[in-house]
Amino acid sequence: MRAAMNILRGDPDKKYFFDLATDRVAQDMAQQLGQIKQAMRYSQEFVKEMDIQNGVMSEKGQRLLTKYQNGDFNAVLNEKPQAQPSFATTKKASDDAYSSLLD
Repeated sequence: MRAAMNILRGDPDKKYFFDLATDRVAQDMAQQLGQIKQAMRYSQEFVKEMDIQNGVMSEKGQRLLTKYQNGDFNAVLNEKPQAQPSFATTKKASDDAYSSLLD
């Protein structure tokens, strides 16, 4: 701090270079702040789109969870329910499988 005060009170050449250095630092900070603001503007649409996509996924997930809790497992797996085979079809299939076992 003392050195800075001596520069401000003392040699005009040192004060000139000190003023140039502080101006350069101020310009650099302003430029960086401008770049940050510009990056935020560019990314704002992307962030909004991601929020919308996350909301859609959240709603879809909530619907699937509700279906799962209600016991509709095929809806969660995106499968159509399979028709249950009749008793006669099942009996014939099991008879065919074991009919030649003892031949």
